Amino acid sequence: MRIMHWNCQGLKRNPLTISYLKDIRKLHKPDILFLIETKNGYKYVDNIRQDLGFPYSFILPSDGLSGGMAIFWNDTVQVDFLDQPTLNYTDMYISEPGSPIFCLTYVYGDPDQKQRNNMWDKMALWASMGMYRSKPRLVLGDFNDIKSNEEKLGGPQRSETSFKKFRRMLYISGLHELKTTGGKYTWLGHRYSYEIQSCIDRAVASTEWQDVFPKAYVQLLDWIGSDHRPLLVHTGNERKKGFPLFRYDNRWRFNKEIKQKLMTTWNSECHYLPADQFHEALRRCRSCLSKWKTQNINNSAKKIQDLKTRIQQAYNSHPLDFNKITTLKSALTNEYRMEEEYWRTKSRVQWLQAGDKNTKFFHAKTKQRRNYNTINAITDANGVICTTEKRRNYTKLFTRWQEKKLQDLMVLTQDSTKIISPQFIQVCLTLLSHFSKSATLTQK
Repeated sequence: MRIMHWNCQGLKRNPLTISYLKDIRKLHKPDILFLIETKNGYKYVDNIRQDLGFPYSFILPSDGLSGGMAIFWNDTVQVDFLDQPTLNYTDMYISEPGSPIFCLTYVYGDPDQKQRNNMWDKMALWASMGMYRSKPRLVLGDFNDIKSNEEKLGGPQRSETSFKKFRRMLYISGLHELKTTGGKYTWLGHRYSYEIQSCIDRAVASTEWQDVFPKAYVQLLDWIGSDHRPLLVHTGNERKKGFPLFRYDNRWRFNKEIKQKLMTTWNSECHYLPADQFHEALRRCRSCLSKWKTQNINNSAKKIQDLKTRIQQAYNSHPLDFNKITTLKSALTNEYRMEEEYWRTKSRVQWLQAGDKNTKFFHAKTKQRRNYNTINAITDANGVICTTEKRRNYTKLFTRWQEKKLQDLMVLTQDSTKIISPQFIQVCLTLLSHFSKSATLTQK
């Protein structure tokens, strides 16, 4: 299970916020998502839930231009609230198949220190009364507080007495820090003339919870779209992803470097092959494309990841270069647009502009087209329907059809001394795309 918390500081304030949320949803696939300081009404936040693909939610609208909370979750987990959720404190039971039920407390510390200390006192009292003894417990959120001056960088030192209430609550509640990767500080801001970083967003858990999830850890995501870093809790035992297959990218046909590489490969490795070895020529051209792909970042997803890394490095450098950060964020906004354009092209929906930012729609159309093109049965000349088990009998028939198409192409290559035309390179690219789809169909 993956549980994410983020103080987004307004869903509309930064143009990167929504795109980054979609990116996180696609890459990290959180099962439960907590958003604080949404600063928007119910309808707008619920539209975001639909765009992200979460079936369930609890939404607390903002109070004017501040506040607002949203909890989204998948249908693979069950969420049972112990009381009416509030902006600052929410208790719930979390369960999923194959895992024990545990208590999850979501906290948003009040910016006012006096109000915040009152909440720490209440939490300590509830814990001392045994309110959470029956279940393993995880607590996460934006606490707006730290345990010591070691958890902040920059600004004047705080007095030791200012930490006592918070540390006392953690001690009485039996809550301990989870292993954290990706950095130390979760918030960056300015107070008067000081630039300050601190660890005010965190996840802590009881020893019982850590015994149930011994591989659990916290991953700090990048500083994008907010002064707070998203916090992602992994409970462990996630499935490993397989290796990606070679896929022809239709955008390559516009790349002059690729055309030059293919022409060089054809002239040096393919032009002398006999006609019945044309499949070997295509294999070598595909190998050329694969090598070029590994040496060049040609898809928006990798460029987005690279830009996020560079933004993170810029935030970690001192002094901060805000001009550089602004430039990188502008480039990231453009790459998010290119990613949506990629899915627009892949889904073959030409009538919707990429600026609509409806990436989920393009993903759905691509899957719909893939399902539509899948052959589940074949009808022979006698009208008999052949199921999946009998489809292999038609492999030779399909192969003969391919050979006929290649024989038509061989007419263009009988004289290998001629210079390969750009039109022929375009034909090769089309055949590579066609053969890649055919191989996938034969393997099914």
